[in-house]
Amino acid sequence: MPPPQPETPPEAAPGPAEAHDPTTLARQRELVVHEREIVQQADEKVVESLNLTDAQRAAIRAIDEQYVRTMQSIESSGSAATEIDLNAKRTRRAAIGDVLATDGLHAFISQELREERRVRRELRAQMLRGQ
Repeated sequence: MPPPQPETPPEAAPGPAEAHDPTTLARQRELVVHEREIVQQADEKVVESLNLTDAQRAAIRAIDEQYVRTMQSIESSGSAATEIDLNAKRTRRAAIGDVLATDGLHAFISQELREERRVRRELRAQMLRGQ
């Protein structure tokens, strides 16, 4: 009796060549740029609204700049952006937690999420208007 055949032929399974499809990579890069812009704009508003000390503001901006550099390296490498992006976000939040302590981090994240939604709405409206 012959061995059972797999339901999906091997050539139908996504392979390494499809993972590096230029269209997919271009879209990933576009998403990274978009995310980077959202984080930067949102954090500027949050830093202003929380009345942080100058040292805290400088530290958070430095953390955000490191995050931007990480996102740029993702953008230029074309690697598995989702996993690297998730790790970069965790690292960024942990560093902000070190600067603001637990209570400050919760307030920061809460306001940051609100600001990110606002920035996304603004960017979406600009895209729809063709700007």
